Parts: sequence; C-alpha cells; structure tokens
Amino acid sequence: GNSMIRGSILPIIISDINGVVVSLSDTARATFGIKRKSDIRAIMPPDVAEKHEGYIQQFIKTGVKKMIGNIREVVAVTPQGNLTCEVMVMDFYDSEGNLEGFVGYLRDLTATNDIRYAGLLCETSLSLSPDPMIRIDRQGTILHFNSRAVKVFGYAEDDVLGKNVNMLMLPAIAKEHNEYLARYLRTGEKKVINSITKVQVKCKDGTYLEEDLGVRE
Repeated sequence: GNSMIRGSILPIIISDINGVVVSLSDTARATFGIKRKSDIRAIMPPDVAEKHEGYIQQFIKTGVKKMIGNIREVVAVTPQGNLTCEVMVMDFYDSEGNLEGFVGYLRDLTATNDIRYAGLLCETSLSLSPDPMIRIDRQGTILHFNSRAVKVFGYAEDDVLGKNVNMLMLPAIAKEHNEYLARYLRTGEKKVINSITKVQVKCKDGTYLEEDLGVRE
C-alpha cells in the first residue's frame, strides 16, 4: 500500500505510462526533490530524459524488456547535484493485463556500500516483480521464490526454499545443471548469463511450460 511505499528506507518512485509520478517514498521525495505529479524525467540527465519517451513507446509496442527487470548503475539528478545510483525498474499492470506504469527502486551508491541495502533492493524488486523470479546461491539452492513464480509453477514458497533449482527443469537439463554452475565458477565463462533463452520448465503438477529465461549474477 501507499503507507508501505512512503515509509520505505529505499527511494521508490511509481510513475504512469506517461512518466508522471503517482506515488513515491519519503526517501525518494527527500533525495530527488520531486513529488506526486512531477515528471519522472526531472531526475534524469538531459541526454537520457530526451530519449525516455521513446524507450517507453518501444516497450509498449514490442514488449521487449531491455532495461526493465535488471539492476543497473545510472546517474540521477538531485537538487544537490548528480548522484550515482543502482536502479531496478519493474512494470505493473491492471486486472485486465493493461500496462499501468513502472516502479523504480533506487540505491545511492555514493552514500554507502552497506550490503544490507543492496540486498534489500534485490529482495524488494524480486518480490514485487510481475514475472516469475527465483534467486539461487552458488550451489543452485533456491533462496527466493516470488509470488508470480508460485502462481506459474504451482509450488508454495515453503515447498521450494532450500531445494535445488533443478527441480524445476527438464530431467536432462536438471542432471547437468550443477556441473554448469561449477564450470561457470571455475572459468567465468557466461553461456546463458545475461541473455534471454527459451526453455521448458517443470510445474508441480508434472506439466511443462515454455518460458523466456533470463539469468543474471
């Protein structure tokens, strides 16, 4: 709800598809000097702001998520000057599946390197993502399984936490997955990481679905 957003220790900004701020946390208000009905482009450098509408229209037209759903480093404009931030932007929809707007979560990289804030940004963005999101550790153990993943796979969160992610894969892939992880940790070679791949995933009822898989470190 709005009270949860307002009280967040992270700057959170919600804007509609026209880039108008519809809600924000008190931290975002204090950091960026914006308020409800502000233009979201007010916190962007001029070269980014002038391209922003084009990015949105391209996403609406194609549905391709080039920046949405990824944590990335950006420069934001504040009344005190430019600020280097880590940002995660998620799209959200109404009950009929129509795009309503975007939620941005930000972390000031110049203020602190406290890993708790980095973790909070990650956990918040995973939890609120409209896409199935699963976080695993180096051994493939599931650490986070968001509500959309619960709906798609049919497993309750408690059914999968602490289990190996290969339980959600085709048997042939599941058998090799731990070796894929081990090879990446040994060599650093990225075959699937930072790319989008179509894969079949296994649901609780034994059926398989074809999904777009994006993997990031």
